[in-house]
Amino acid sequence: LRPELAGSRVWEPYAGGGAFCRALVGHGAYVFASDIDPAAPALGGPMSCLADASKGWPLDCARPDWIVSNPPFSTLDEHLPVLLDNAQAGVAMLLIGQWLAPGARDWLWDTATPDETLWLRERVAFEGPGRDGKSTDAREYAWVIWRRNAEGWHGRGLVGRLSWQTGRTWRRGEA
Repeated sequence: LRPELAGSRVWEPYAGGGAFCRALVGHGAYVFASDIDPAAPALGGPMSCLADASKGWPLDCARPDWIVSNPPFSTLDEHLPVLLDNAQAGVAMLLIGQWLAPGARDWLWDTATPDETLWLRERVAFEGPGRDGKSTDAREYAWVIWRRNAEGWHGRGLVGRLSWQTGRTWRRGEA
C-alpha cells in the first residue's frame, strides 16, 4: 500500500492524536486530518478541520484519493459506506478481527468485498508494553484494503499476513 500513497491526497477522518497522519506524511502522502472531537491533537494543523466522518468529505473540493484510518468500531457500520463513496482510489482501515466476521456484516461481503486483508503477525500495543515488555492488546488486527476498480468495490478478497515491525507481507504458501 505504501507506494500507492506517495503523492496521493489522503484523508484521515478519525485523526485523534495524529499518529497515522505523521506516518502517511512520512510516506509521501498529502494528508488532510479531521475528527469529530474538538480536542483531538491532530486538528491543530493547517490541513485539518472538525468534521463528522459520517457526513462524508468535509471540503468543497476534489475528493481524496485514499482514506486511511483506525476507525471507531462502534460507528463503522454506518460510516464505511460513506467513506467508500468518498474515496477515489481506495480505503485502508486498521480493524479488529471480530469486526470482519460475517453475519451482521453480510452487506460488506455482498457489496464491498475487500481487495486485500492483511492480518498483523505481531500484536499491536496501543497502550504500550506490559510489565514483561510484550504487547498488551489481546485482540487480533488486520489492515483491510478496498481498491476501487471498474466494477466499484468488488475486490479480489486476497488474504495475507503483515509484519508491522518490518513491513514484510506473506501470502499463502510463502515462508
